[in-house]
Amino acid sequence: MRRRLRRATERKIEMRRQRRATERRIEMRRQRRATERRIEMRRRQRRATERKIEIKTRWRRATERRIEMMETEESNREEDRDEETEESNREEDRDEKETEESNREEDRDEETEESNSEEDRDQNKMEESNREEDRDEKETEEEDREQRNLDEDDISQQGSEKTEEGTLHPFDPNELIECCAEEIRGTQVNRIQAARYFTVLADESMDISGTEQMSMDISGTEQMSICVRYINEEEKNLEIKEDFLEDFLVSVPCPNKMPQQ
Repeated sequence: MRRRLRRATERKIEMRRQRRATERRIEMRRQRRATERRIEMRRRQRRATERKIEIKTRWRRATERRIEMMETEESNREEDRDEETEESNREEDRDEKETEESNREEDRDEETEESNSEEDRDQNKMEESNREEDRDEKETEEEDREQRNLDEDDISQQGSEKTEEGTLHPFDPNELIECCAEEIRGTQVNRIQAARYFTVLADESMDISGTEQMSMDISGTEQMSICVRYINEEEKNLEIKEDFLEDFLVSVPCPNKMPQQ
């Protein structure tokens, strides 16, 4: 009986030990699960904090980008304003230049009008002087005609009387040629002086030996061929005229006595 009691007590003790061991194991498992849960909670908390940090960083970056965009927009607006001010200044400069040019053109027009008025005055004075010269020429022509009529009357009176040598003209014909030359030269010189611009052309020829010399007249004396080109302002239409002065620059030699008839 004692043995049985011992064995029963031993069995009870072992059962208690086993129960305690199982309870310890269960507690250990519970503790492990609790620690695992704590670790997971901590991990979740870390992840949440990391997410919060990421959100905060993203929000900061977004705000920084917005600030940069605002700054760039403001800088662009300032640049646009500066460009507009520059364009306005350029337009003002252009307007000033245009006004200056217009004023210069007006001044030039006024100067041209003044010059034209002065030219008109000069032309009127020239016309008046030409008219006076024409009147003087007409008067001189009338006087010359009267003198010629008187000379013709004298010649007609003296023509009936013949000289001893049989000539019909007692006077020197070279004098008549010189008078004609003076009259023609005077009219040509007056026309040339009335013209504003004129040119003088001289011609020369070569003889048989090849040396240069002036043109020769019939008598063999040297004579220069001269042409004067000028603008004739007496008529309404301006014309360029040319007059040759070679025929009357030098008197033509002529015998004092005419041959008998």
